[in-house]
Amino acid sequence: MKKISMMLVMLLMLAGCGTSQKEKTTVCLNDTAYLAYDSSEQIFESKGDVVRHMRTKSVLSMEKNFGVNADEFIEIAQPGFDEINKLEGVHVSIEKIDDSTIYDKMEIDFDTADFKQLAKLGLVQLDESDATFISLLRSVSMLEETGFTCTAE
Repeated sequence: MKKISMMLVMLLMLAGCGTSQKEKTTVCLNDTAYLAYDSSEQIFESKGDVVRHMRTKSVLSMEKNFGVNADEFIEIAQPGFDEINKLEGVHVSIEKIDDSTIYDKMEIDFDTADFKQLAKLGLVQLDESDATFISLLRSVSMLEETGFTCTAE
């Protein structure tokens, strides 16, 4: 009986160790200039340190950065966005704010997207060519180093 009790305790302990980690959302904001953007928001949905899904929404001034208005930029950029949207797990779009400003939006489902292809297109940075996941801690650290403020919800 003592052996059975001990085995049950061990099984319960192992079952407890195997419980899945909670999913969480981390929001990173930057209200100052970042690369070519006037401001940017990046939202990470993760399980532990593994980013499962990422959404970005950044404000981009056309006249200041490219010398064209929003409509001209959308016309030029849309074919490239259409090509990127053919990738599994990736969706990019442009939303006009006014005549000279747009939202540059991107969503990536890392459960289905091809990391090497994303890195090749410059959509993510990988530390290793054989990376199997995007690290939340590393992503947040890199963003905070460039002026973002990140909070977990």
